[in-house]
Amino acid sequence: MRVAAPFALDCPCKDTIDEFNLLYKQDSKLEKMFVFFQEHPNKRINVFFENHMPTVTTLIALSAAHKDFHACFDFNPYEKEFFNKLKEQGVKFYFSLPAYNFTSLKRLLSFGVSDVYLAE
Repeated sequence: MRVAAPFALDCPCKDTIDEFNLLYKQDSKLEKMFVFFQEHPNKRINVFFENHMPTVTTLIALSAAHKDFHACFDFNPYEKEFFNKLKEQGVKFYFSLPAYNFTSLKRLLSFGVSDVYLAE
C-alpha cells in the first residue's frame, strides 16, 4: 500500500510516506519547490494548484525537475486546450474530482489524466 500525506516539516514519519501532497498558492515561491524536489528525489510529489492555473512552461519545468511530479487541478472542462498541452509535453496531472460512475471516468480520461480517484 502507498501512503500519501500532506507535507509537514515536523512530521516524525515523513521517511515512511510514499507521496507528499503540497498546496501551491499564487504567492508560493517556485524556488522553494525546486529545493523540496531535491530533498525528496524518491518520493512522489502531488502539487494541488488551488484557484490558480500556472503556465504550461512552469509545469514543464516542475515536471522536468522531479521524475515523479504530478499536478492536481480542480476540474475545469473549459481548459481542455491547456490540459492537452500538458499531455503533449508529458506532464503528469489529475483532477481533484473523483470518478463516481463510468461516464465520469470516461470524461476524466478524455482529458489525458495520469491518475483518477474513484468514488462510490
